[in-house]
Amino acid sequence: MSAPRVRCAPNAPRVTGDDRSFLVRTFRGSEGPGLTRALLSDEFKLIDNLDALTATLEGVRGAGVPIDIRGCDLTDSRMYVRIQAEGIPAFALQLLKGYRSPFTGATGDDNPTVFAGFIISRSEVGAERSPSLPIWSCRSASTA
Repeated sequence: MSAPRVRCAPNAPRVTGDDRSFLVRTFRGSEGPGLTRALLSDEFKLIDNLDALTATLEGVRGAGVPIDIRGCDLTDSRMYVRIQAEGIPAFALQLLKGYRSPFTGATGDDNPTVFAGFIISRSEVGAERSPSLPIWSCRSASTA
């Protein structure tokens, strides 16, 4: 089976004298022309989100810090995981002053504790990691 050919608009600029191959991710809705979402190297490898999550969690486990997965959305095309490390607390009196959880009613003044945490997000064309600061008094895994 041969690779599908990419069709270009009649007046689209062409690159000549270049033998490289690319993986082109596209999206076409029900109306109008499609669009290119990503132009990737032919070395790009598709990675299953479950494999990516498993490798990430092995790395975190190797750091020796206990974690709690506070939320996970894992599909073939998307991964969004919220991780909290209650073993890494900090007192944040100023940050939580006057804070009241909309879920439990607990206040940050009574328990001004935050924990280290991070969010792992991955789409078909890339990965992201971002720090988060889960708030103890909220217990809903809200992040600051």
